[in-house]
This record gives sequence, C-alpha cells and structure tokens, in this order.
Amino acid sequence: MICLGNYLVVIEGEKLTERRGIVLPESAQENSSKAEVIAVGPDVKNIEVGDVVLIPLPVLARLAHTHICDLMVDDKPALVLQEPDVAVVWPKEDEI
Repeated sequence: MICLGNYLVVIEGEKLTERRGIVLPESAQENSSKAEVIAVGPDVKNIEVGDVVLIPLPVLARLAHTHICDLMVDDKPALVLQEPDVAVVWPKEDEI
C-alpha cells in the first residue's frame, strides 16, 4: 500500500491506558483511541510505519461522518488520516 502526500493508514487498536510507563488519565482514555501505523505518505515527517499513535475522539467522530474510504487490512478496519489528525506518537519499540 502506498500513501500519497501527508496521509497515513492506521489499524485502530484497543483503548490505550499506559504506554512505556506513561499512564493516561481516564478522560484521555475515553476521548481517544490508539492505532498502529501501517503506511505513510512521502510528506509525513514525524510518523513512521510501526509507530503507535493516539487519535483524539473529535477526529474519530469527524472521520465517522466524512471518512475517505472503508478499508480493511487483514480483516481489520483501517483508517486513512492526515498527519495533523494525530495527537501523540510513540515510536517503534526497537527505537527507544
């Protein structure tokens, strides 16, 4: 899969409660969702394939109404986002 511009494709995961010792408050857990990045476009500067990202609820709500496409990857729903839609990035495990 090849993304264009500043688009990225993610597979949404379960609610994120902790990552590398950082515990997210309940309000953040309820208002966001984590996802694994599976493809990035050439203009994406701060996110790489394999990173875990936090997607705010307002972005998810907007995507539910204006999603670009319905995409399935390995029988899992995937989302097409733009880099500015991502709130937090945790690099791949092997980079830290």
